Amino acid sequence: MLIIPFNIENDMFALGIGNITEIIPVVNIITIPDSNKFIIGMINYRGNIIPLIDLKKIISGTDTNFFLSSRIIIIKENDTNANAVLIEKLTDTMEIEEKNIDYDSAELVRSAYLKGLIKYNNQIIKLLNTDSIFDLIFKA
Repeated sequence: MLIIPFNIENDMFALGIGNITEIIPVVNIITIPDSNKFIIGMINYRGNIIPLIDLKKIISGTDTNFFLSSRIIIIKENDTNANAVLIEKLTDTMEIEEKNIDYDSAELVRSAYLKGLIKYNNQIIKLLNTDSIFDLIFKA
């Protein structure tokens, strides 16, 4: 399984590439007054206006800082909808064997956004469930 690892505070997280359409540099962000606290604003992605979600704010409660390595990940939700998430520092992808992903432990902690725990080089990488994150934001 190909994943996109990144850090939030001192913890390592990852997104699986399954629903990822594209990874782009940070573009012009259209701010929306009084919007959901996890939505930074909207972006124009290939002529479609889509919400930009601050993943760091969801997980740690603090706003994402912008760096040269900051990226926007476009995630296809279904055939007609997409969302974007902002990642503070993104530099690499990583191939993980499915046997190194522990889905059972993720269910035990009952986290709304956790899909699995990846064991990699004596580290634990938290694999995020974007469907649950989007449900948390848009269906709350």
